[in-house]
This record gives sequence, structure tokens and C-alpha cells, in this order.
Amino acid sequence: MISSASTLLALLPLALSTPINPRNNNAPLRFGAIAARSASPIHLQTINANGQSFWIGKETATYCPLDPQSQCPPGNQTVFSAGNGGASL
Repeated sequence: MISSASTLLALLPLALSTPINPRNNNAPLRFGAIAARSASPIHLQTINANGQSFWIGKETATYCPLDPQSQCPPGNQTVFSAGNGGASL
């Protein structure tokens, strides 16, 4: 029996490849992520970056290697970006 999580993951590329609104093909696609595991304490919790790792249900914590820290952009969200043949965080 296929779990609902694996079914959702299998359909994710199809959903991401079908734009709701036309967009510039050079513009990256930006999105957040949630865990989908029915009947589990992690179900529908956000996936965030914290301490140079990914966590489910933990708050986002920024990391910036620039010195001084004032050069770092503000942020309180984990956002994934995909486009132009690659993906980043």
C-alpha cells in the first residue's frame, strides 16, 4: 500500500510544473514546505532552516557568514528557490 506522503511527493513535480498564472520563465520559483504525514504529530508542520539544518516544527533561524552581521539581509522565513537549472535555499 502506498502511503499518502509518498503519493503527495510523487505529485509534487506535476503541481510545481503547472503554473496558475503565467510568469517570466527566467524568474525563479519560490516556495515554502510543510510535512505531510497523516495521523502523525508532524502533519502539516512547516519545514524550516535552523542551525544549518532542516527541522520540522522548529522556528526559522537565520545564518549569514558575512562580517559584520549588519550586511546580512533580514529574514524570518525559510524559502526554497528553484529555476534556471538549479535550486537553492
